[in-house]
Amino acid sequence: MLFADGKLPDAPGKATYVRVCGECHGADVVTSMRHDRAGWTEVVSEMLDKGAVADEREVKTIVAYLTKALPKRTR
Repeated sequence: MLFADGKLPDAPGKATYVRVCGECHGADVVTSMRHDRAGWTEVVSEMLDKGAVADEREVKTIVAYLTKALPKRTR
């Protein structure tokens, strides 16, 4: 499912994603991306390096949300 309208899928962890990540960019940035857990972990780590603020629990919640809501596409 493509979220071209930039709407985030509902799943556990969405509110944490919105609170932590939504301060810097809109949902459209991630709704066009698809990664597995390792890929989302790398993306979130890059955002932390750029100044995002989240504790370890929040990072795990965000990665789990993105992995479930926006999984890597299989061909």
